[in-house]
Amino acid sequence: MKNLILIYALIVFSFGCAAQSNVPSNAKDILISKNWILDRKEDHQYKIIFSTTKMTTYSEGVIIGEDEYYLSDDLSHCSTNGFIQANVGTSNIGKYIITKDFCLELMNVSNTKLEFNNLKLNTNMSATPE
Repeated sequence: MKNLILIYALIVFSFGCAAQSNVPSNAKDILISKNWILDRKEDHQYKIIFSTTKMTTYSEGVIIGEDEYYLSDDLSHCSTNGFIQANVGTSNIGKYIITKDFCLELMNVSNTKLEFNNLKLNTNMSATPE
């Protein structure tokens, strides 16, 4: 009986973990294919544009940040000195967007929605295509 309860708990836990992240293997292609508008309740608009190597953030059409990035499944890359320059432009699969200054945990990437958690600020954000 204990084994059955343990198996059931593992199944429920597995489904719960799978539901938390919806990142397809072509996530980078989706990110690059869109201009993403952050869903915010402010008077001005924030936009994120991804290239193969850089993530550029705009506020009202003015660049406010430009960061080299790569995707990774290894959370240790989010630590101090964890950024690996050689991965920029070459590492295309993963649930984390790694930059030198911050990391974003991708929660959902689709053609109609981008949802992520800024791990440095512990802030959930979402965006839709422009």
